[in-house]
This record gives sequence, C-alpha cells and structure tokens, in this order.
Amino acid sequence: MGDKNYLAITAGWLAHCLYQLGRFDEADECAAICESSAAKSWVAAQVLWKGARAMLLARRGNIEAGEALAREGVDLALRTDRVDTQTEALMDLAEVLRVGGRGAEAVPVVADALRRYELKEVLPAAARARALLEELAPSVVEETLA
Repeated sequence: MGDKNYLAITAGWLAHCLYQLGRFDEADECAAICESSAAKSWVAAQVLWKGARAMLLARRGNIEAGEALAREGVDLALRTDRVDTQTEALMDLAEVLRVGGRGAEAVPVVADALRRYELKEVLPAAARARALLEELAPSVVEETLA
C-alpha cells in the first residue's frame, strides 16, 4: 500500500537488533534507512539511527565520531519525557564508551539508565543494565543497589 509511516522506527529497531547479533553491515544498512526516512522532528527515530551509527563507528575504530554522535542522541533524548528514548540513548553511549575501552566512563551512564528503567519498572532492561554494570565495575553495582 506504500505506507512508510513506521519504516524509520522499524529500521532503527532492526539496526539495534542486528548490532547485538554482530551483523554490523546489515545494522549499518538499517541505520541508513532509518536516517533517510525519519522526519527531523521524530526524536525517537533520530535517536535510534544516531545510536546505531555511533556504536558502529566505535566498533570500526572511530571512537571520537561515535561518541560525538551518541552524545547528540542523548542530548535529543533528554529533551523529551520519553524514558524509553532516554534509556536507549544512554545505553548506546555506554556501548560506545565500552567498545572504546572507556568502561569506567560508561559506569555512570549505565547507572543513569538503570535508575530510569527502575523508575518505570522496565525489569528486563533493568536486568541488562545491571549485568552491564556488573561487567564494567562490580563494586559499583553493590553501591548502586544499596
């Protein structure tokens, strides 16, 4: 029928799923579709493509560009009241930092995402954030949960 209303957001979600599966070339293709089809005013879609591209840039060794793009996504997301968009952007930034060998800098970012997940009672995502914190800094998890 030609309806493309959900193309951008679906491509963005798919880019993230493919990234998690290690299918980086396909993730990049989906991120490009998200970027090209997302309206500038559609913050959730803008955050998704920026995050996916940021992680891919970092994975390919361009940490600075990846971090800059991820921070753009976080800045956009934090201007909204959408906790899901905020946490996605924060976790993408944390991944860029982790991939760049800066796990210690990722800890407060993940802790912020975890706090937001817990406020909204998004338990599976909170568990993933907690597991990442445990990987990055086991002692921080004990302090965060105390």
